[in-house]
Amino acid sequence: MKTMNTMIKLNDSDCYIETAPVSIDEYVQNAATHHTAGNYERAIYWYTETLKLMPDISTGYVARGVCRNHTGDVIGALEDLNIAIEMDPENANAYHIRGFIYQFQGYQKNAIDDLTASLMINPHNSLAYAHRSISYEHEKNYEAAIADVTKYLNEAPDDKAMLFRRGLLYDLTKNSEGARADYEKLIELYPDSPHGYIGRAMLGMNTNDTGKIEYDLLKTLECDPSFVAAYYILGVHYLMQKNPDGLKYIVKARNLGVDVKDSDYLMLQHFAFSNQQQQQEGEF
Repeated sequence: MKTMNTMIKLNDSDCYIETAPVSIDEYVQNAATHHTAGNYERAIYWYTETLKLMPDISTGYVARGVCRNHTGDVIGALEDLNIAIEMDPENANAYHIRGFIYQFQGYQKNAIDDLTASLMINPHNSLAYAHRSISYEHEKNYEAAIADVTKYLNEAPDDKAMLFRRGLLYDLTKNSEGARADYEKLIELYPDSPHGYIGRAMLGMNTNDTGKIEYDLLKTLECDPSFVAAYYILGVHYLMQKNPDGLKYIVKARNLGVDVKDSDYLMLQHFAFSNQQQQQEGEF
C-alpha cells in the first residue's frame, strides 16, 4: 500500500490540516471533501493520487473530470470523461457530464448524442432531460425541447427557470395557450418574481388588452426594478398607445444599458414627438 510520509498543510484560510492517508478510503474522503467544498485544485490532486492506487475506477475519472472542468481545464475534463466511458460504456453519469460540457462549449449535436446515450442507460435522470432540452433549443428543434422540458418538469414542477423556458418555447411554436398556462403558474407560485409577469406581458402584445399588458409590465418592474428590458418594452407599449411618456422609459432603458440603436432611438423619438403634437392639437 502506498502512503504519504509528509503532512500536507492547506491554505491559511482552510480550517484543518490533512495528514498522510493510510487507506484508500482516506484518499477518497480527502478528494470528496475538497470537491464538496469547491476546492477543485486540491480535489484534483487527491483524485489523481487515488487513481494511482486504483486506476480502474471509472467514477474516479468522472469526478476528476468534473473538477477539471470547474477549473477551466476543458481538455483535461474531456480526457477524463473519455477514459471513464471507455472503461465503462454503461456509465450514464459520464455521458451526462461530457454532454453538458459539450453543450457549454457550443457543440450542441455532440451534447445531444451524449445526453441521449445517458438517458438510454438511465431514463430516470430528469436533469439530463433539462440539459438536452437546452441543446435542442439551440438547434431550433423546439418541439423536442418542449418534450424534454416537460419530462423534467414532471419531476420538478416548481422549477421557476424551466417553467419560464417552456413558456418561451410554447410561444415560439405559436402555442399561446401552453405559454399562458406556464406564465400563470409562475405568477401563482412566485408572485414576487418578474418572470411570469414579463412572459404574460409579451404574450399579450398580440392582443388588444392594453390595460393587462401595462399592469404586467409595471408588476415586472415592481418585483425587480433592475429588470431593465421591461423599461424598454413598457416604453414601446406606451408609444404604441400614442402616449408620449413612453419615451421616458426608452431613455431609462438606454441609460441602464439596453442596447437601443441610434437609428431606432431616433425613430421612437420622432414617434413620441408626433404623439405629443397630436395630443396638443386635440386640446385646442
